[in-house]
Order: sequence, then C-alpha cells, then structure tokens
Amino acid sequence: MEVFREALVKNELFDLGWVGDKYTWSNRHEENSFIKERLDRVVVNVGWSDLFKNAEVEVMQARSSDHKPIMLTVIEEARCKRKRRWLFKYEAKWSLEEEGGAVVQEAWKRVATDSNKFKVIEKKLQWCSRALSRWDSRRKQEAAEELKSINERLKWEQQNEGPHNVTIIKELQKKFGLIMEQEDLKWRQRAKQVWHQMGDRNTKYFHACATQRRKRNWIKKISDEEGRELIAQEDISDAFTRYYAGIFQSSMPTDECIEDCLKSVEPKVTLSMNEELVKVLLLKR
Repeated sequence: MEVFREALVKNELFDLGWVGDKYTWSNRHEENSFIKERLDRVVVNVGWSDLFKNAEVEVMQARSSDHKPIMLTVIEEARCKRKRRWLFKYEAKWSLEEEGGAVVQEAWKRVATDSNKFKVIEKKLQWCSRALSRWDSRRKQEAAEELKSINERLKWEQQNEGPHNVTIIKELQKKFGLIMEQEDLKWRQRAKQVWHQMGDRNTKYFHACATQRRKRNWIKKISDEEGRELIAQEDISDAFTRYYAGIFQSSMPTDECIEDCLKSVEPKVTLSMNEELVKVLLLKR
C-alpha cells in the first residue's frame, strides 16, 4: 500500500471523489464478520482535470459482483448521428419469452384476401413483423421500468448493507441477472460472433464487437453515376436508393408469365414431397 501511495505522489495523481454511496466493496457476510470498504476509485492528474472540468465519478449498483462498478462521466462533443431506416430483424432474445409465440399466432390468424398465395404469405409475414415490433417496444418499456425499480431498491439496500439484508441484495441481483440475460443475448446476436458457443455472459464484449462492426460498415463517402463525390449521409442514402431502384424495377408480370419462365427450370420437389409440404397440420393434444 505504501508503494501505491508513492506511485500516486510521483505521478501527481489525485482522487476524483465520488457521487452516491461511498463504499464500493463488501465481503457479503451475513454475520458479525461483515465488512465494507471504498476500494475502487478514479485518479487523474492536473492536466486531465483541466481538460475535463465537469467530470464526476458515480458509484453504481453491484448487480452480480461483490464490487460496485464506478462510472466516470465527462462532457464530450456530440457525434454525428446517422439517419437509419427501419428494417425488421428477428431478435434471438424473443425465444426467451413465451408471449412472443402467442403474438405470432395471433398475427398469422388474420385473413388475407388475395388469389396469389405468395402475396398472402407476404402479407402475413408483414403482419407478424409489425406485431412483434410493437410487442417488443412495449416489452422494452416494461423491462426498463422493472430494471429501474430493482435498481432503486438495490441502491437503497446496498447503502444500508449489513448482515440483516445480504439475502435481500442477493435476490435482487438474481432478478436483475435474469432480465439482463435478454439484453446480453441481443448484443451477442448483433456482434455476429460465434456466440452460441460462449456460455459466459459478457455483454460489454459483445457490445464492443457490435459497435466495432457498425463503425467498420459505416460508408463515409461514395461516387454517384455522374462521378460526384458524396459525403453527407443523406446524399449517400439517396444515391443508393436511386441506383437500386433503377436496377430492381419490376414489369409486374402475370402469373402466366411467371409459369412460362419456370417451365425451363428442372423441378426438384416431387409430387409426393409437395403433398407432404402442403398438407394441413393437425395439433395433437
């Protein structure tokens, strides 16, 4: 400990202090051997302090570890925000919710009046995607409110931590962990890593992977058909839209035209296979 103090003095580092609960660690014992200390802190030098005059350190709630995380907040310049269009993507975290299956079933029951079976399926898929998106938006709000409630209770319990409430703190942390499992799964999916082989929860790692991938995929500038260099994100988006709208136009062919085109395609599905695929499924109870 003496060497650590000497290192602070030699490098002219000082403690930034804290906001919230003072203590950052406890041994979580439920008897008279209970101890809590302020072990974690942020130290900076004068030069750093001059650059970030409004920085503060907040002691957060410990959700699984015996150490409470500390968050350093500094004022930074606002980054350029990209205009992004909505695109439906299935969230792997929905598989953890029983209600998600009911949402899909309810949307799929809607009757689509169209002679074209492909159009019917397309409409039903659109209904399902919109229903899932609305349900997910509502669930996010409910989860946020639940997390806020648990956080506030956890903060109060930890500020008054002692042998009498260690069990309560553990139960709150367990509830928090169950909710965060979905958030963890969301970032695993976005990271596009081999996440199904990773059993440990490490949302920070997967979030970093997803963020890095988003930065790597960010198109900073392009040249359009006329050779003009486009830098503004809105101009880039419009250029892509014009280009692909031009090459993917449809002449709206009839079903007969499509059938004529398919005549030269060698069928891979036999009649017996097709009968199995289109037969009505009966639920057995």
